[in-house]
Amino acid sequence: MPEGDTVLQTAARLHQLLAGDVVVRSEFRVPQLATTDLSGWLVREAIPVGKHLLIRLRAPVEVVSKGARPTRDFTLHSHLMMDGMWRFQEAGWPRPRDFRVRAMLETARVRAYAEDVQGFELVPTRDEATLIGHLGPDLLHPSFSERDVEASVERILARPARSVSSALMDQRNLAGIGNIYRNETMFLIGLRHGVRVGDVAAEKVEEAVRTAHRLLDLNKFRLPRSTTGLAARGRDSLWVYVRGGRPCRRCGERILVAEHDDSVLALGPSGEVLERDGRPLKLRWVWWCPRCQRG
Repeated sequence: MPEGDTVLQTAARLHQLLAGDVVVRSEFRVPQLATTDLSGWLVREAIPVGKHLLIRLRAPVEVVSKGARPTRDFTLHSHLMMDGMWRFQEAGWPRPRDFRVRAMLETARVRAYAEDVQGFELVPTRDEATLIGHLGPDLLHPSFSERDVEASVERILARPARSVSSALMDQRNLAGIGNIYRNETMFLIGLRHGVRVGDVAAEKVEEAVRTAHRLLDLNKFRLPRSTTGLAARGRDSLWVYVRGGRPCRRCGERILVAEHDDSVLALGPSGEVLERDGRPLKLRWVWWCPRCQRG
């Protein structure tokens, strides 16, 4: 599952292979960009912002946008969602015809194509905030600081009736964490998924933010992922994620699994739903150790 670390690795690879080169052929198989041609555009850089991927480009002079504020600098936005990935091949190879391909950027040296990637939009770079301005502090930004920790904690504390687990998944609070690191963070701080923000000390919320940041930072260039500190042979080494029914690595208790609704904004004292965010149910699987996570 792509999380902030996966997006960072993908952006680094895109930047390494495309930045500084001119696009000689492009293709988009999404309605909003179906007629867009980026041939002749210079790839300036590729950067991650939370779980969003931004490819910044410079258009040829003849393609300068019209209007009161003309510009040549544009950003191609995408999101890996659940199963998306960018793949790469030499430019001379046969073009992929897989139905999952959503976009393709080709230079004289390399072809990059996106499978099952979503959220494609092309906007002037100065308008990037319309796409990512709602995000909380980016856990993997090089300048992530104490001020960012405080800002994330403040945003989470603003909804005391929401579960800590769901608050961690809300990209408006902190950007980059996904379901893997949510589960691993909750295990490491010893909290159940249903415990409310207002039922724990602010220091515990801060511990959650710091733990999520530490896990993502440790894994930003590591494959496979490890949150246990143990090396695994070709597979992730995790505490609880997708380990339902297996013994806890710490205490031996059987790991439990259930669905958790992240659309819930407020829970009552007995766990009853008081408020949702108005969007469809966001059910995700969560795993926990009933002995280690009693908080």
